[in-house]
Amino acid sequence: MGVGYKKKLRGVASRKRASFIFVSAEGKNKTETNYLRGFSNRNFVFRFVSSGKTDPVKMSQELVRKMEADGFDRQSGDLAYCLIDGDNASYKNKQIKQADAVAKKHGFQVILSNPCFEVWFLCHFSGSTKQFNNSDEVIDELKKYLPDYSKSLGNMKTNLSGKISTAINNAKSLREWNLNLHRKEHTVEFQPSTEVYIIVEELLKSAK
Repeated sequence: MGVGYKKKLRGVASRKRASFIFVSAEGKNKTETNYLRGFSNRNFVFRFVSSGKTDPVKMSQELVRKMEADGFDRQSGDLAYCLIDGDNASYKNKQIKQADAVAKKHGFQVILSNPCFEVWFLCHFSGSTKQFNNSDEVIDELKKYLPDYSKSLGNMKTNLSGKISTAINNAKSLREWNLNLHRKEHTVEFQPSTEVYIIVEELLKSAK
């Protein structure tokens, strides 16, 4: 099935109640899903993919299977995202490019953070362009602002309350900073950076 497909079993009435937002996140990591659940409201329903995959291509493929099974219907307001960590790993550039091709074919968006998703959390407090060698260094920096942070912390949306606008602005500023250095966007060399603001802006829009 191509872009905008939907399963016949889903009735028209259910489409009027809420849109579906499909999200694929890396491995068994609860960081992303716990955070995004904080945006839940009556206008949409999350459909999370829990496949245990970390390879961007396999994650994208698992997302497509979930979209097909649950009747993804873009015309009815459904959205889908594949959240990937770059990990400063150059071999992932090829995988990201392949995942983007799958995304273009099936109507979802690849959301890249580099080195990791926690760059988005850090943007709530700082727009620093400090270079990180790995995810652990990002988390150490984040703990300067949130000493109790751990990947299993379930109330990040609450902990970051009132700072979303700051985070969006800082994430966009990091994007401009990297572009000014002539780094190629949507690659692991584009760091620190996070595209999570893209999905957050959509979630905020959907909540209205």
